[in-house]
Amino acid sequence: PSREDEGGNKLWHIQARNAARGYQTAATKKHHHEKLLELENSYVPS
Repeated sequence: PSREDEGGNKLWHIQARNAARGYQTAATKKHHHEKLLELENSYVPS
């Protein structure tokens, strides 16, 4: 592979890793949000 391809691959790997990290963060935030809602709902007197 040419040096240009190597650079492109490296960029692709960085982008893929960042995307995965961003997805993980979003999923974690969503999970925490759902847990908070559960807690709030459990405090509401029925």
